[in-house]
Amino acid sequence: MPIKDPNKPVQGTDKCNPHINPVDGSTEKSRVESVGFGRNCRNYGYAENTYTWAGADGITPKAAVGWWLQSREHREAILKPAFTDMQVAVAWGSADPATGATVPALTYVQLLSYCHRK
Repeated sequence: MPIKDPNKPVQGTDKCNPHINPVDGSTEKSRVESVGFGRNCRNYGYAENTYTWAGADGITPKAAVGWWLQSREHREAILKPAFTDMQVAVAWGSADPATGATVPALTYVQLLSYCHRK
């Protein structure tokens, strides 16, 4: 699979796609499948929420969760009763070139999932 350029804007916008890893080009689907998630499931599902902020006022976990809860799509994923597991990762920096060299910058990634065993 060709690596997607994270600096290339999402079609119709001037923003990069926060669901594409800027280092290796992986997507949420490829990351979930690469660790074998779903292999032993009758059925499974997942959703990924991301949050990137540059500047000291918005890099806290509270700011990330607050932003997700204000977004209909992200809030629905968080509150979806089917999801039984959650993983969270935080990384220094931003995949979004629009943040420039602003320091500090953090990226939060939240993976919500379920697996109904075979």
